[in-house]
Amino acid sequence: MNIKKIFLITALLVAVLYLLHAYISAAVWAGVFAIILLPVVERFPVKNKSISAIICIVVLILCVLLPIIITATLAINEVTQYVNHHDVTQQINHFVQSKLSKLPMSGDLLEKLQHSNWKKEILNKFNVATVKSSLSAFQVVTSSITHLIFNVVFFILFLYYFLMNAEEIKVFTKKYCLDQFKNSNKILQEVINGTRGVSSGLFITSIVVAIIMTPTYFFVGLPLPLFFGLLSAFLAMIPFTLPVLYLLLACLCFFQSDIVSGIVILGIGFALNFVTDNILQPKIVQRNTKMHFFVSLLGVIGGLETLGVIGVFIGPVLLNLAYIFICELMKKN
Repeated sequence: MNIKKIFLITALLVAVLYLLHAYISAAVWAGVFAIILLPVVERFPVKNKSISAIICIVVLILCVLLPIIITATLAINEVTQYVNHHDVTQQINHFVQSKLSKLPMSGDLLEKLQHSNWKKEILNKFNVATVKSSLSAFQVVTSSITHLIFNVVFFILFLYYFLMNAEEIKVFTKKYCLDQFKNSNKILQEVINGTRGVSSGLFITSIVVAIIMTPTYFFVGLPLPLFFGLLSAFLAMIPFTLPVLYLLLACLCFFQSDIVSGIVILGIGFALNFVTDNILQPKIVQRNTKMHFFVSLLGVIGGLETLGVIGVFIGPVLLNLAYIFICELMKKN
């Protein structure tokens, strides 16, 4: 009978996962935000838990999701306007030719390229490809927008369910997943604290980088300051990538003979990166959990490589959970 029950439950779980596999990422994101928001819901002055959860979700949408969407939209418009009002292709062509002309034996090559019809041929091929792909691109964009809307709706529903049934989920996890361990409460709390610490550290680091670097890009006169500020905030969650962006932007300034702007970007960027990676983020992570920052770093890199952006949050927790399980099994044996 037990085998039949296990088989039935497994079959139902597989069917549910297959049915909702397109929205698993929404459920995972909802779980991460539920762990972050749960202390706020529990300490909320309103006694009605349902009202507290709804208020927290509305505040999350207005203060986090909506600003991200607005900022991303403004950054896209910024890039579009820059491309429309500046002949980027001509600028790049002129820049490359000016640099190549200084190289030995390059004059004949440039003269042949200028008198050839390679530009016209490329433009003709590009126009034909654009016309053929316009319909398919429209279909892809429409499908992506529809999928995004459904993901947001499922994210809100999952988040509300997790906030409302947090205690029941804890009891279920301890009873059916951690029943073999004596310190099930400690293990579960460590997982919750680890997820909360890593997620809070990454989000706070991204916000700090965006607040400081976006005005910096603007004041040094860098093109697309909002776009590069948003890109810096995203790369702040991925180890070792943000300094590369600072170097590329500084090199762009150096090539344009703007030495001061390049030095300012490098100075502020690397100083901020040192503070966030070595002081701010480790303190936030270790304040909530005993997880070593090196474990968190490995988890972020491995999670990003395996699961994408959501792996940045899940990877460190999985590594920490594996370490706790190994320690508990060694104690048990």
